[in-house]
Amino acid sequence: ICVAYATFSIEGRQRLLEKFEAIRPDVKIEISASEWTDEVIEKVKSGEADFGIAFGPIEDPNVEVCDLEELNMTIAVPKEHALAAKEAIEIRDLKDVPFAVAVKDPKMIRVSLRYSWLFDFGAVPVHVPEGRRYVFDVAQQKRIFVLCYTDADRIPDDFVKLPFVGSKPPSFAMALVRAKRIMSPSAERLWR
Repeated sequence: ICVAYATFSIEGRQRLLEKFEAIRPDVKIEISASEWTDEVIEKVKSGEADFGIAFGPIEDPNVEVCDLEELNMTIAVPKEHALAAKEAIEIRDLKDVPFAVAVKDPKMIRVSLRYSWLFDFGAVPVHVPEGRRYVFDVAQQKRIFVLCYTDADRIPDDFVKLPFVGSKPPSFAMALVRAKRIMSPSAERLWR
């Protein structure tokens, strides 16, 4: 199974692996990791990995997708920012607000399904080329906002995590992905 690094702290991933291990304790699962969802998908399509665990929505006709857990998106705000005093954030509050975003290619930020909705409200992307693992570091250094996908996201001590109210961001999920091909009985069992 190839996993996106940022799925590590999401409960659905661990729940899937633990349940499968309980059903098939004799099957050894090997985990490899990639920074980017598209890299996970490519490894699944090439056969390098039987499965992928990555962030959706995933729209590729060559793979099947099973959502494991819907992500509860919140926002991390530097404590000194005026919006940090609010109990919740409305999307319209994000006009002209810089965000740390992790996409592989900075030209893709505007079309990335995870971020494109921000631009409809005038948010300003700040590309983090090192990936999701470093968005909180960059946000802390530059004192900018960052999206949190789960309650397990560890934000810096000098940030607050706020929910969205009113119009909500689109929903996203952590998904299990497999290529459309014949798989071993154990792999089919994991999929089921």
